[in-house]
Amino acid sequence: MVGKEHVEVLKLSLTRPALEHLLGGDTELEIDLREQVARSFAGKHLAKLIDDEIRRLLALKANSIATQAVSDQIGEMKVQGYRNAHAALRPAFKDAIVDAVCAAADEYYSIEKIRKFVDEQCDRLKARIECTIERTVNRAITEKKIEEMVEARVLQRLTMAASLGAQDGKPLRVVDLKDPEAT
Repeated sequence: MVGKEHVEVLKLSLTRPALEHLLGGDTELEIDLREQVARSFAGKHLAKLIDDEIRRLLALKANSIATQAVSDQIGEMKVQGYRNAHAALRPAFKDAIVDAVCAAADEYYSIEKIRKFVDEQCDRLKARIECTIERTVNRAITEKKIEEMVEARVLQRLTMAASLGAQDGKPLRVVDLKDPEAT
């Protein structure tokens, strides 16, 4: 390789006497070697522990900040365990909630809206009743008119037949159309 230094990493396992013999009393080399071993160990084993501790501390700090912000704006909140929670709302926040709920209820259930709905339903029902009555009356009138027309036509035919019979010299027979059994 031209222009690039090639570094080969070796893994070396030594006993304590072999390491002392290799170092030959060079304390500077021994200190450097100890630092490298400590860094390698920390990188492999302690980094995860440190990361977990940092995450835990950050979560505690975030929780503390959020709790303080809620307390400043809304009121006091205490949570102890899964089921024990307590909130003491600031009066201004409590009043704002009550006002918002009342305004929403007034808008949704306003008397004027209810009155308007009832009036509309009454008008619709009244129109349906009037239409039904009109159809029923018209049907009855039509049936009565048909009955009267049939009766008038039958009477006309009977009168015509009676007048034909009188011309032949036969006596006229009187028929009461109102009482069919009278004949």
